[in-house]
Amino acid sequence: MVYKSEGKVDSWHPRNSRELEDFTIAFEGTPKGPIRQIHQAAINGVLTSFALGSDNVCGVKKIADGMYFIDDVGKLAYSIDFEVSGNATVSTGLKPGVVEYVEKYAKVLGGHPELVDPARLLSQSLNDESDRLLSFLSIWSGLEIFVSKVFRSYEAAMFPKDAKKTSNTVPEPVVKRIREIMKDKYRIADKFSVVSSLLAPDEAEEDLAKFKIIKDIRDKLMHGGELELKTLPIQDTQVLLRKYLRFHAERIVA
Repeated sequence: MVYKSEGKVDSWHPRNSRELEDFTIAFEGTPKGPIRQIHQAAINGVLTSFALGSDNVCGVKKIADGMYFIDDVGKLAYSIDFEVSGNATVSTGLKPGVVEYVEKYAKVLGGHPELVDPARLLSQSLNDESDRLLSFLSIWSGLEIFVSKVFRSYEAAMFPKDAKKTSNTVPEPVVKRIREIMKDKYRIADKFSVVSSLLAPDEAEEDLAKFKIIKDIRDKLMHGGELELKTLPIQDTQVLLRKYLRFHAERIVA
């Protein structure tokens, strides 16, 4: 995957540079960092949409990143403090429809505040240069952040403040009582249960069981428990985050 962008910068003040006949070489002080930050959310959105659009995406490997500047008279300027960007590595060819999916959802994933960090952490966990511990912590953090950020909207849909608007199968007094008792008392597993029951009701119970197993492993790890890195449920956690990021993005677009 190649990401290309162009624009204008307000300032150009390299601390060290050398003028050559056809171009300038700059060593420090170029505005490359802020430029990358501007585009990082969009890049994460594109990478994550590939992961959501096809289960064949097994990793992301960062290959190269280039940036050059052109002054007012058309002379090129290069900065040599090269860094790296991303490229998707797949186990097989992309399935039909994946590119169309990326075109449709990349902006959604990069443009909604509640999705930016989970998308970034999902793409980071796919980086095949990461160690297993870092990958697991990244993908769990992404899942936890996603659930926490979208929970309130789904909790409001399940238990609306106007109890009369809720399902007829849930009596109005029960809805009011649930909201009163559970206010600010939801655990992360409770939040996931609410989100999953609305996004994937037929699979919510099974997914909640997987979520609890993953959380138990994370808690044991954080409290100094001994775990073999090869047993960390990285793929299972990626599957959950992929699944519910996809469903949530589709809900936004619908």
